[in-house]
Amino acid sequence: MKPKFDTLAHWHMMGKNVRVRCFNGSVFDGVWDDWASELDNEPNGECITILTNNGGIPVEFIVDEIESMTLLAERS
Repeated sequence: MKPKFDTLAHWHMMGKNVRVRCFNGSVFDGVWDDWASELDNEPNGECITILTNNGGIPVEFIVDEIESMTLLAERS
């Protein structure tokens, strides 16, 4: 069983430039822009949204898809 991504432990990264790595091997870089609780995003579950660094395209991730999130250097 894969571990659940702990949003609360990563909350300090909200609004920052991050790298999201998914269990399927996908990697996305961008600014963590939004969060929705499990109740607010029924039936899909808790999710986060980043605005990608290549054009600001919003990408939504269900937290169960996220393997890790790391803080990147701020964009200039």
